[in-house]
Amino acid sequence: MDCQICGAGGFKHLGSHVAKAHKMTAREYKQMFGLPLKRGLVTPELKQKLQEAFEDNKDVALANLTHGDKYQFKKGEPKRGETSPVAVEEATERIKEVNAKRWGTR
Repeated sequence: MDCQICGAGGFKHLGSHVAKAHKMTAREYKQMFGLPLKRGLVTPELKQKLQEAFEDNKDVALANLTHGDKYQFKKGEPKRGETSPVAVEEATERIKEVNAKRWGTR
């Protein structure tokens, strides 16, 4: 897979490249380029390999999901982590647009 930001190519897992090189989430990348949010950023070959690995260890994987319930965020709880620079920039631009419409300034 090729990165639409920098043009680098040959990635099996583009989401990892986007996070490390461009400091943004896969969701932000997808939104930036109009990609479906449910679409994975992995090659079909890697997707198949991951599905096969899951099938081979389904019982363990599903047990791990239920054990992780106590660590998942609940609705309304604050989330950990930093807001990405891209999200901050987009929010800042949106605020400027709203203020410009409301107050006639930019």
